[in-house]
Amino acid sequence: MTAVVTALLTTIVFAEFAEFAEFGGFAGFAGFAGFRGCAGCEFSGFSRVAPRESQVAATLDDVVVTGQVAEARALVTAGADVNARDREGVTPLMRAASAGRGDMVQLLIASGADVNAKTNGGVSALMMASLGGYIEAVAPLLDRRADARFADNQGRTALMAAASSGNASIVEALLIAGADVSSEDASGESAMTYAAAEGHAAVVDALRRRGAKAGDMEWILAAGRCHAAVVKSFLAAGMDVNSSKSGTTPLIVASNGNCGDVVDTLIERGANLNATNTDGWTALMKATAAGHTEIVRTLLARGADMDVADSLGRTASMYAAMTGREEIAELFRKQREAKRKP
Repeated sequence: MTAVVTALLTTIVFAEFAEFAEFGGFAGFAGFAGFRGCAGCEFSGFSRVAPRESQVAATLDDVVVTGQVAEARALVTAGADVNARDREGVTPLMRAASAGRGDMVQLLIASGADVNAKTNGGVSALMMASLGGYIEAVAPLLDRRADARFADNQGRTALMAAASSGNASIVEALLIAGADVSSEDASGESAMTYAAAEGHAAVVDALRRRGAKAGDMEWILAAGRCHAAVVKSFLAAGMDVNSSKSGTTPLIVASNGNCGDVVDTLIERGANLNATNTDGWTALMKATAAGHTEIVRTLLARGADMDVADSLGRTASMYAAMTGREEIAELFRKQREAKRKP
């Protein structure tokens, strides 16, 4: 696990989980080098390509994205270079793959396109098609021996891209083609990390069947992002509901993220309601500070101790008062009254 992931941002108390108060963050394919910055085109969501509007006459780059196969064939017959690279190293085949144009991918391959060409960022057509979730583009690339083990300049592979997009069929195809389930990118994240972070339970299961392992990072990402199906998959695989190797627990991050279904599931499977992170914060404190009234209600009803103090000597009820959470403060008041009754 990387230092970025394991380092706890102890000074951030009320940050949204999207900013990962517990961790340094998970970037995934945001800013995927080689997908953005394509000269004259735009990769929207890294899956579709817009034609280069600055050119009046249609080029092969344009046609393979928005045109007809007959147009592309005519351009190739007229001498268009199927392996031409723009200044970012993007080829027509990459453009077609990123747009999910399986018909164009087949035409370009048959016309001699290099299936293993890479952009300046190390990204291949197979990676682009995998991230877009386009099995119709992935299949012909693999048929012509596109390398499923290639990694870009940041160590990210087509399998990671497919895991991020959530297409289990592509994941299976890549695994059959030799993709490595244990491969890690430059940040130490694997395909399992990408699948867990995006909540793709079917992909998580497919990877596990091929021997991929999930660890604390995947646990925390799934629980904190409210991915109940992935959480249930991890529990079914025997993962520790109270794992705290990363300095926090699934229940704490789920409570902070307002993940009601995940909180219920974890509690039902024996989560320690009063476990603390490295700052002494409990799930109840996290939910209170974030203003998640229903999570607080659930935790109190299940027996969470509101008198546990953190490393600063503060309790959940104190945080309710400090942050002006009046409705939550009222829940604490009623809880105290109920405890006083004989």
